[in-house]
Amino acid sequence: MSSLSRAVSLVLLAGAVAATCSPPPNEPAHPARPANADPEAGTPLDSSADVGAAGSGDASVDAAEGSPAEPVVPASLADSVNAFARDLHRELSAKEKGNLIYSPLSISVALTMTYAGARGETAEEMAKVLHLGRDATETHAGYAKLIQKLGSEPLRGAPEVRLANRLWPQKGMELVPEFAEVTRLHYRAPLEQLDFQSQPEASRQRINSWVEHETKERIAELLPKGSIHEEVRLVLTNAVYFHGRWATPFAEAATRDERFFVNGVTPRSLPTMRGTVEARYAALADAQVVELPYARGNGPELAMVIVLPKTRNGLPDLEKRFGREGVGAYVPELRPTRVSLWLPRFTATRHYELSLILKKLGMTLAFSEADFSGITGRPGLHIDQVFHKAFVETTERGTTAAAATAVVMVGISESPTPEMRVDHPFLFFVRDRRSGAVLFAGRIVAPGG
Repeated sequence: MSSLSRAVSLVLLAGAVAATCSPPPNEPAHPARPANADPEAGTPLDSSADVGAAGSGDASVDAAEGSPAEPVVPASLADSVNAFARDLHRELSAKEKGNLIYSPLSISVALTMTYAGARGETAEEMAKVLHLGRDATETHAGYAKLIQKLGSEPLRGAPEVRLANRLWPQKGMELVPEFAEVTRLHYRAPLEQLDFQSQPEASRQRINSWVEHETKERIAELLPKGSIHEEVRLVLTNAVYFHGRWATPFAEAATRDERFFVNGVTPRSLPTMRGTVEARYAALADAQVVELPYARGNGPELAMVIVLPKTRNGLPDLEKRFGREGVGAYVPELRPTRVSLWLPRFTATRHYELSLILKKLGMTLAFSEADFSGITGRPGLHIDQVFHKAFVETTERGTTAAAATAVVMVGISESPTPEMRVDHPFLFFVRDRRSGAVLFAGRIVAPGG
């Protein structure tokens, strides 16, 4: 991962609705500095940027806050999602260059729905990679609680978090009743049959249209051209949408161009939000950490965590630590305080195909000799590709983020139309079909003479 992404290292929604991201090349993050900072390091924070007390007109929202909110993600799932985020980030950061943004929650939901139909060693591998507990029933029940909570209308002033699932089987394909029941009851995933065999492109467009609608037009073209073809038998999709206002918004009038060191070396002038905010903060040996809360209203307590390396080229070491310890490497030392903060606006979108990474993490059988007999009642179905796309935008007022995941499964056609192209050396036999006797035999390596 290049140092271009040395900015916002983690976006965590309640510690589990997570998207780890770095801003794009033209809008990365900027370190917080004390008011008497060296002028060479950028413009110091002035009193006009102090928005910590007023809350920029959102006092009515904050005043509505009541008793402590229940977590968005049940505790039984939070550890699983965070452990998967740790492993996934380790592999993505090693493979991808530039900014990273993804939703471990979205990927976990889509793959756990698929896991509901896995059997034998295939199920064991998937559970291990996803860090699921031994009790599959408990896992699915945990997701049912999560989806029920996110399916209600957001309360006034509260963050909006939406999660939607859907299954797209080949027209005429029957699913095992138990699998259909689990995905319908626990994941609220209705079925919509598509004709992948005769209308693959129309099917792709239909799925992409659903994803775009569920993410409020933030995620387009999740499935790229060519990803849906005649051999596809089932697609499982998840979509997540988040919109939250800062508990302490930044004053737009205080936003100014400030320096940011792209790749830790090249200074670039970027629009940078500035303010003194009420937040939880920690100064660690290798990083500064700040947790910026979103306005809660009577809703969940969600926040963005920013981990800033102490040195301009320190992000790789922080990511290695995250790959070993996860979120717990940064959060426990946070304490409430007032923080003078400089933070560039940033927007990022990234698109991934995750099959190679999931195989590297240990989910191999699901993509080859898979046993998904719990989906169709017979062998032959396996995962072909896993597509994921994520978006995040952070401004003076708050954050909008969205993500979607599609698990594309292929299998043997009920009415196969095999292709055989004899375009390389071959053997041949002339035989008596009644007796089985071979009359002539040979090989052809150069047809024609």
